[in-house]
Amino acid sequence: MGAEQDAVILRVLLTDWLPTAENINALPEALRKFIHDMETNADPAGMVAENALLKDTVAQLQVKITLLQATIDRLKIDRDKYKQHNAVAQKVAVAERVEKKKVQAKLDVAHREIERLQGTVDGKED
Repeated sequence: MGAEQDAVILRVLLTDWLPTAENINALPEALRKFIHDMETNADPAGMVAENALLKDTVAQLQVKITLLQATIDRLKIDRDKYKQHNAVAQKVAVAERVEKKKVQAKLDVAHREIERLQGTVDGKED
């Protein structure tokens, strides 16, 4: 390697250099080849990268599962509240029907009494 390449390597080692694609591509060809070969030999099937990706995917899915479970729990609470409300509403409706029948029965009695009294009045007037 030449002095210029040595200077580039030294700069790389002495800075807060990160192995991004852009930074690796800026390295001299020999160093890029060395990094590529090292990566290939260290992880020939790409298992490390795949496992890292799978780990991230699992973490994201765990978050989604947690959010979905919270949604399910909230919906169950809403369903239970609806059932309670519906049961109360049905009881109220039954009570209203019973009360309406009682009122109607009282009205029927009152109408019959009015008719009876009118008949009595009409009979006396004759």
